[in-house]
Amino acid sequence: MSSDMVHVSGADEGRDGVRAEGEQAASDRRKPYRVPRLVVYGSVRELTLGGPGASPDASNTMKSKKPKPSDPSVKHNILRIGTHPLGIGLYLFEYKPGFRADDHHRRHFGVMADEVEQVMPEAVSRDENGIRQVDHALLGISDFAQQLETETTLVWGGRVTYTESRDAVLPAMRPPAYHRWQLASGEDWITFHRDGDTYVLRFPDLADFRISAHGRRVHCDAASDVPEATLRHLLNQILPLVLNGQRATVLHAGAVEVDESAVAFVGPTGRGKSTLTAAMANQGFRFLTDDALQVSLSASGPPVAAPGQPHLRLWNASDSTTKARIAAGPGFPHCDQERALTAIYLLGEGEGAAPTFERVRPSAALLELIQNSFLLDPDSPELLKLQHDNLSAMVSTVPVFRMNYIRNYETLQQVCPQVVAHARSCTIKS
Repeated sequence: MSSDMVHVSGADEGRDGVRAEGEQAASDRRKPYRVPRLVVYGSVRELTLGGPGASPDASNTMKSKKPKPSDPSVKHNILRIGTHPLGIGLYLFEYKPGFRADDHHRRHFGVMADEVEQVMPEAVSRDENGIRQVDHALLGISDFAQQLETETTLVWGGRVTYTESRDAVLPAMRPPAYHRWQLASGEDWITFHRDGDTYVLRFPDLADFRISAHGRRVHCDAASDVPEATLRHLLNQILPLVLNGQRATVLHAGAVEVDESAVAFVGPTGRGKSTLTAAMANQGFRFLTDDALQVSLSASGPPVAAPGQPHLRLWNASDSTTKARIAAGPGFPHCDQERALTAIYLLGEGEGAAPTFERVRPSAALLELIQNSFLLDPDSPELLKLQHDNLSAMVSTVPVFRMNYIRNYETLQQVCPQVVAHARSCTIKS
């Protein structure tokens, strides 16, 4: 899962999931208790199936962040992927080595300052070195905080009741974590705990998400200083696990529609699932999801892929620790219907000049899919058996291929047609 999307400030090195009593007491003194504010969002289905909504007005609903360099001279590997309502281009790009800061080695989504200057000069300024920078909030492509506040990011058809308490003091967790996701630095990103028949997923120093035994209720206790947009992002991180708690099979995958069937791109964070999915959508192949794909078995045919949210998430040029949302539209059409899953592509590490497709044996494919699927409780015999049985049935009916291609935005336009041709050949053979 995308464990490196949000910067965790103040996380303790070597955290083991249990805070000492003395440390907790000090924390309580630093952060006086206030009566929690309860926000009830209601049924997830009602909150999320109404479409992507309009982008909020930057002048009164979004807080501008410190502008990031947006001059074309500091960027490379630039690929135009869409058009902003003002007529300027929307791009994927990387910062050149001399202009990278913090997480700027990642691919980003944003605009070009010279184009913005022509239509909205007030959004462009210059830093101390004379390099142009853009206030993306004025263009409506910053954190989407207000929009996310009302569009809880649970989807995929399950009915979930979500409640939220702010200004919470996170208690010490007992017993210790039974599972954890860690950042590249070794710090804990999420620690997994049990509290009776409830699962507690903790983002240290940020929030606890309490999930009922069968994933039908989620309650969040959040620290008072966690921004709303960050909290919505954390919620998005746990959604596939909530679905797994409902006994659903969810792959860490993007998916697009080819000839009314679904093809999936599977891989860990950083393999380019969202980028490839966005490029395919931009060429007219409707996307189902860009990061988490729910798949159900069918008694009469291949497994069925369910549609996800009507937006894509790519690294935000206005904030290198989050992803920007690109709403579905003419440039990025979304498929809102279930589709038969006819091919699965395991994304390789980007070796080789031209795209290659290598068939993977079902036994090896099963192991890869197990590693790239979401599991709420690795110690649950029921969930483990369900995962094994469903994925075994999946690889016995859907061909799985290892796909390698150079990660270069300029060549994506050529990669996509080759993926389509290969996917169509799989359908013909079956």
